[in-house]
Amino acid sequence: MAEYPDNAPGPWITPRVEEKIDAITAAGFRKIIQVPIGFTADHIETLYDIDIIHRRYALEKGLVFQRISSLNAGGSFIRALKAIVVGMIP
Repeated sequence: MAEYPDNAPGPWITPRVEEKIDAITAAGFRKIIQVPIGFTADHIETLYDIDIIHRRYALEKGLVFQRISSLNAGGSFIRALKAIVVGMIP
């Protein structure tokens, strides 16, 4: 698990994604899958930071890179949200 605090105004959670990619490479792994667990929908951090910046960094290290898709408006996600909302209605 890592954070990507590229534009954070102060100290942030560590390690940075690049540090984890370096460690994964050093450990001899050849493939990496990034899972943006903090995001339920695509936006600038998934579409740019992960898909472009992190992918480029991993490829430069010789890794095969993949990102797990965000939930976005997927049917099972929307049904789960609906169940939660309906369950909250008295």
